[in-house]
Amino acid sequence: HDKVITRSTTHTYGSIHEVIIGLQAKKPVLMIHPGGLKEVSAWMLSIVGREYIFESIDECMEYLKNVRDDKVEIDPKKWLFLDYPKDIKK
Repeated sequence: HDKVITRSTTHTYGSIHEVIIGLQAKKPVLMIHPGGLKEVSAWMLSIVGREYIFESIDECMEYLKNVRDDKVEIDPKKWLFLDYPKDIKK
């Protein structure tokens, strides 16, 4: 897989493991967590990064659309875009 998107409602070790493996593989990790930033542990916040934690699936999808449309500045250490023709990208 080329990215990790995790939805967390409870503290599970499987989700933490997936996040760590995704980060080690230099994949973008996006987290959907009810309550958003105010409910995520400080540890997870420091690992994933506040710009990649969302309160809802809709917020996460909006972020991905903004990435697709070049409306968000992305971290080149976390994202790798292949040179697809523009009509395929959307």
